[in-house]
Amino acid sequence: MLVTFALALLIVYLALAAQFESFLHPLVIMLTVPLGVLGALLGLWITGGTINLFSQIGIVMLVGLAAKNGILIVEFANQLRDQGRSITEACSASIGAGGVLTNASIGRVSVVGAGMASNPGVAATMFETLSAEGINIEMISTSAIRISCVVAEADVDRATVALHDAFELEKESRSPAV
Repeated sequence: MLVTFALALLIVYLALAAQFESFLHPLVIMLTVPLGVLGALLGLWITGGTINLFSQIGIVMLVGLAAKNGILIVEFANQLRDQGRSITEACSASIGAGGVLTNASIGRVSVVGAGMASNPGVAATMFETLSAEGINIEMISTSAIRISCVVAEADVDRATVALHDAFELEKESRSPAV
């Protein structure tokens, strides 16, 4: 059964790749299917509905509608690209966005370490340090071992020095007790 499912996905992918003459666009369209199913199942769960014949028909219709919309958005974006628009302009126009704003004069400072989960206050120290230096944080990204802040490019060096001082990274490391 798994082989049949994988073969069906491959055939759909190859058909879409032939239609769009691209190996990337079919992935965008095919990712709408699991999201549609997930949304339908979440809706059934929230409302207390059951998976019966009617809900299954509704899920199939929702998946078809989501895939059709994905195809239309990709096709519209490709038409705009053929007219000479950039990728960002074409994508923003295809989803009805007002535009895409970019800023090339930014930089990133990060605090990285495996012990971040076991040492509370690392983020607070980082944010307080940057605030005390008058450095505005434009965006924050975190993971289990990293906190990254996007700041103005002009502030990257000052932020790095301040964070080194705040976390005492220039301090001599102590030798382990034997």
